[in-house]
Amino acid sequence: MSINRLLSPFILNLGSQNDYNQELQRNSDAERIAFIDETFVEPSYDDNGVLHPGYYSIAAVVVEADDIAKFREDLPATLGGINYWHTTDAYRNKANQRKKEDAEHTLGNSPWHLRSNIRPMLNTLGRHTQNGENNVTLNFNIPYTDDPDERLRLREAARAEAITAIATQLTHADPPTTTFVFEKVKEENQKSDDQDPKEDNQKDIDTLNRLEKAGIIPPITKIFALPTDEPLLWAADLLAWASRHLLNKSNTSWLDDAKIKARFLDSHVQTELKTLNVRPLNQPSPRIKLYAEGTYREAGTPGTRTEIEATYRAAEANGDQVSAGPDKKSERKNIAYRNAKDESMGTPMPAEKEFELAVGRGYLTEGQAEKFDAEVATSSEQIDPETKGSLELLATLRKGTETKTPVKPEQIQQAAAQQQVHRPQINQSHGGVEL
Repeated sequence: MSINRLLSPFILNLGSQNDYNQELQRNSDAERIAFIDETFVEPSYDDNGVLHPGYYSIAAVVVEADDIAKFREDLPATLGGINYWHTTDAYRNKANQRKKEDAEHTLGNSPWHLRSNIRPMLNTLGRHTQNGENNVTLNFNIPYTDDPDERLRLREAARAEAITAIATQLTHADPPTTTFVFEKVKEENQKSDDQDPKEDNQKDIDTLNRLEKAGIIPPITKIFALPTDEPLLWAADLLAWASRHLLNKSNTSWLDDAKIKARFLDSHVQTELKTLNVRPLNQPSPRIKLYAEGTYREAGTPGTRTEIEATYRAAEANGDQVSAGPDKKSERKNIAYRNAKDESMGTPMPAEKEFELAVGRGYLTEGQAEKFDAEVATSSEQIDPETKGSLELLATLRKGTETKTPVKPEQIQQAAAQQQVHRPQINQSHGGVEL
């Protein structure tokens, strides 16, 4: 009987009836696994009336099957044998709360959740990972809205796009990764008040299923686990946290001192953002109006980037000041974000990627829907069966577009008018229609 390389004492101690233990037993032939975590900064106005953009990020730590057991065991052993880790709790020194009289003992305020323990945990991540194994996708395309329901919808869309990017990148890499472990959402470990613990995992599954059905990614294995069951999810949490400090505060030390080599990818064009690995980060890109004409280089019809651009253009047209990044204390701290965003937005966005993002989200943007209605749905041209299937997929996505938009339609149309408009063409990569 062959040895299951995915198992180790930590997993075996969960017991044979544990769901995650059984998942690893069923998928013992996996060559490598990507462990996934996320971080999110919501666009917001500060007390001085300055609008700060945000981003959504997915961190993936890819571990070869032969390395999983030792990496997993070394993470809890770093701090003497712990059973749970959350870097944000450690940064907030949540362990100190445990010392207070009548304090409730929770996983978050466990005795080891101290800021001083972050460095050794990051060092363990650095020792066990090499170039290409730490991947971070960054989605800068999140519009601002003061509608709470719309904010939640936009956040879900940003996550779906980021998952689309990471799944597409890793499944088409050489060698490919086709087994993914996501954090299972459970009510007691929700990361935000507006997160629905019953629906979040299913939305991720739906996103990935749509991508598979459309042929954008091959069939993959989707596993959901609690961080108390899989320490390698802590590795993804550490990577997401350190990347957040790079983006929010231009702080390179958390990654660099631990010798963590991270590959940062734009979630929309899926090219590497090299500016985030240039040292030192003291040479910001020229100060420009963030959403000036020509900032977004997008092929084809008005899509995701165009509509996000319109929301910030509308703010600037109103006379609002739009910050260069999410940090609200110092523009100097926004250097990393600013450089990465400028690099991202200066990269042309192929129509193929716009199609992939629409599938991942499950709906067309308002601009895409208008183009579909005007130029595709009303077309009388004869089409072949392959194209017909693609149009049917787009029609399904069109049905999901009955959503509010955070800016007036005429503002979007004005921004869209500055883009090159063309009739849809066959997308050979997917046998579909370019949006």
